[in-house]
Amino acid sequence: MEISVKNLGVLKEATFTLNDLTIICGKNNTGKTYITYALHGFLSLWRKKLVLAPTLTEIKRLLNKGRIDLNLQREIDAVPSILEQCCKSFTKRLPRIFASRDKYFSQSHFSVKLDQSEIRPRATFERTMRTEEGQVLSLVKEADSLNLTVTLLAEKEDFKIPLISSDHEFKNYESQGLEFIFNKR
Repeated sequence: MEISVKNLGVLKEATFTLNDLTIICGKNNTGKTYITYALHGFLSLWRKKLVLAPTLTEIKRLLNKGRIDLNLQREIDAVPSILEQCCKSFTKRLPRIFASRDKYFSQSHFSVKLDQSEIRPRATFERTMRTEEGQVLSLVKEADSLNLTVTLLAEKEDFKIPLISSDHEFKNYESQGLEFIFNKR
């Protein structure tokens, strides 16, 4: 993952690669804190935006058949677009992140490049989602597979499902949907 910043605090321009262990060092007042706070803020935002959101059609199929297989390749293919949106959104948030005036960050730029080979779902994944009434969904990803199997564990009459009548309404609701976190290589 390559991080690039421009005009962030005292940093005029910097580019570095984030690895499993990355050490940022330098003299006092050279921008280490700025870059560290910015990086932490971005990674927090990124994690929230990377969600598995089944389509309304897939949800209906799950309710009718009780089980669906979601191909994670669709989500992997969407990562560059999500990443670009996150970078733009994050750059606009910099004044709030640093509790400062907009004018100090009007020329700032924050970008992340991620090689497609770095985007890999966990080898295996298993989770049961519950409500107060009990178990609702099972999520299972087997090793060496790009499919996530979602199984309805409760009868659809036994729990309340928000009334969603269109894909547009579903897109507004999906942020509360299934979260599937991808590992960094």
